[in-house]
Amino acid sequence: MIRLCLAVLLVSLAPASSPRIEVLETAPLGSELDLPELRNALDVFPDLFAAAESSIEISQMYMLWYRVESRGAVLYPFYDQLIQAARRGVRVRILLDSTTLEGNPGPTYHLMRDSLNRIPGIAVRALDLRPYSRYPECMLHTKYIITDAQRCVVGSHNWSYSAFADNRELSLLVQDTLITRRLRQVFETDWQVAGRESLTTRTKTASPSPETDLTLVITSPDRLRDPNQLSTADALRELCGQARKSLDIEVNSLTTRVDFGDSRRFNLLDSLLRRAADNGVHVRLLVDKWAFDIEPRLFQDLNDANDIAVRVLDISELGPLPGTGSAHAKLMIADTREALLGSATLSQRQIVECRNAGLLVRDPQTVRNLQKVFNTDWNSGYSFSP
Repeated sequence: MIRLCLAVLLVSLAPASSPRIEVLETAPLGSELDLPELRNALDVFPDLFAAAESSIEISQMYMLWYRVESRGAVLYPFYDQLIQAARRGVRVRILLDSTTLEGNPGPTYHLMRDSLNRIPGIAVRALDLRPYSRYPECMLHTKYIITDAQRCVVGSHNWSYSAFADNRELSLLVQDTLITRRLRQVFETDWQVAGRESLTTRTKTASPSPETDLTLVITSPDRLRDPNQLSTADALRELCGQARKSLDIEVNSLTTRVDFGDSRRFNLLDSLLRRAADNGVHVRLLVDKWAFDIEPRLFQDLNDANDIAVRVLDISELGPLPGTGSAHAKLMIADTREALLGSATLSQRQIVECRNAGLLVRDPQTVRNLQKVFNTDWNSGYSFSP
C-alpha cells in the first residue's frame, strides 16, 4: 500500500507528458502574470518531498519562520512534508548560509533552522564560505533541492513567503541522474566544509559536453573551484557570444559596482551586452525596479545604446503583501534556442565568488516556455522604459 501511494505521488510530480525538464514558475498570487500552462512551484515542492524514498538534500540561503496563522500557511506544507519524510526514514540534510544567520539574529531566520534540527532524521548545517573566498562577505546563495539522487530543482526560489506569494520566480525541475549526481557532488563538498570535515569526496567533474541539452552551471569561491565545472561567468560569455538574433535577460539585479579587487568597475555584463548589440543582436533587458532605483543611470545608459532596450518591472504591489514583491528570477535566453536559469544575480560577487547554481538549457520546449514567461513580463502593464 505504501509503495502504491508513493507511485501515485511520483506520477503527480509531472504532467501527463512527463518531461525530463519542467519549468516551475511563481507569479504574484492572483495576478495575470501567472501562466496556466506552467505549474507553480508552490504546488510541486510538497509533492516532491512526499514522494522522496531515501534522501532529500536542500541548499538554501535561508529558511524563514512565520506564524502559521498568517504567512506561515504558505510555507508550512513544505516543512510538514520534510518532517513526514524524515519520520518514514528519508535522510534529510539542509545547508543554510552562515553569514545570513549571523546578520539576522531574530527568530525569523533561526527558529525554523533550530526546530528542524531537533527532528530525528533531519540535519541542518550553516555553511561559512568566507575562508575559501577572495570576497570577504562570500555567501551560500544557491536555491536547489535534490531528492533520491534522481531529481533536482534549481532556480531562484528562496524559502520565504514573498518567494512563493509576491515575486516572479523561476526554477527547473529536472529528472536527470547525471545532472543530479554532479549537483550532489557540490552539495557533498559544501556539507563537509560546513561540518569542518576534510574534503574526501571533492572530485573533479568531467568537462561538460556541449552536445547535451542540459549543463550544470556552478559559481564557486576561489579555493573550492573545479576547473572542469562550467561557471556562471563562462555560461554568460557563451550565451552572449553565440547569440545571433536576440538576447533576452530578466533579472532582479545587474550592477557594475565592484565588491572586491582593484578594478573601478565590474564591466563583464555591460561589455557583453554592448558587444552583442554591436554585432547585430537585439538585446532586451528586464530588471526589477529595486535595482533600477539604486542605479538608474546605468540602465538609462544601456537603454540609449543602439539595439539595447531596457524595461523596468514593478510588481511590488501585486501580491498579497503590498510593497514586497520583486522580479527575482535570473534568466537569460539567446535566440529562443538556449537559456541560462539559476540563482546568481548579475553582480561581481554573485557571478565570480559566491556559491550559486544554475542550468544551461538547450531543450526546445523548455526554452520556449521560458521565453513565454519573459514575453509575458516584458509586455505586461507593469513594465516601463527608464
